[in-house]
Amino acid sequence: MRNLYTFNFKLTMKRFLLNSIIYTFVSTVLFIIGFEIIFSTNGNLRISQYFSSQFSWLKVYERVQSSHKKKSFETLILGDSVAGQLFRFNSDMGYLTSNGSVYTAGNFILCRNVIKNNPNLKQVIYLSVPNVIGHKFERRRTSNNFVKPFYEISTFEHFDKSTIDKINQKFINYFYILKLFKNLSLNEYDYSDGVIKNQFLLSPFSLLYLKKMSVICKNNGVILTILSPPIPKSKLNVVKKYENKFLSEIGKNNLNTEFKYYFETMKNLSDSEFLDGLHMKREYLLKNRIFERNRIMMIAKKHYEESKLCWEIEF
Repeated sequence: MRNLYTFNFKLTMKRFLLNSIIYTFVSTVLFIIGFEIIFSTNGNLRISQYFSSQFSWLKVYERVQSSHKKKSFETLILGDSVAGQLFRFNSDMGYLTSNGSVYTAGNFILCRNVIKNNPNLKQVIYLSVPNVIGHKFERRRTSNNFVKPFYEISTFEHFDKSTIDKINQKFINYFYILKLFKNLSLNEYDYSDGVIKNQFLLSPFSLLYLKKMSVICKNNGVILTILSPPIPKSKLNVVKKYENKFLSEIGKNNLNTEFKYYFETMKNLSDSEFLDGLHMKREYLLKNRIFERNRIMMIAKKHYEESKLCWEIEF
């Protein structure tokens, strides 16, 4: 009798443990799926603020979500935070400016998404200052501004294998595919490698995705125009010093057409007009934002008309 009782007890415990494991597993899966659906469908950024102590990736992810929506604008503007001072984020207007740590790779994904969802698109204007557009992957801000917002199953096929390998240097980064893990307060992985890169030259990583952006635009009949926002006068001599080498890299990668007016838009302002040697002061922007936007758009229009004419002659 005692043996039978012991047997029944063990059997009951096994069933209890098995049911607990199944219940926990199913509950976890359903929770993750529910979180994915709620976050993806509604784009409710407030939900994430209960989970994450670092929200900068959410601002970038808002651009990613916007790039998936059906729109009808003819011009898409991408770029770094300096570009964002002139063309502040507005998905309805086609302004998907973000920050420099989104890199050319992240902007390529935004560009690709918009082309896919907007048959009316005619021109992509990519605005970035010379000491930002060439950023390499191995930087401290990469995890929060590039990996978390852009590392998704849907982007795998569009990233180069070398990029995927770099992202997955740490095992936990595999889980960033799931939005639940993106929102957990985990320590951000520091991708910096201690190697100092000349900030005024283009990295292989940057060039790779500039070329990808160029190809996808051409394949869809969209003109890609790469321009620069204003820079401090003190940086002009450094830019001039490396201009020939910069242009040489552009030429080797068949990007001459896209960069044709890059240095022409690189207006230099007095250093006193800048906060930190990169971003313009609020006072300058209040007086000159419209003027600077119009100046850039005039050059972009000129480039569009020239490029369109070349295409017509070529085809």
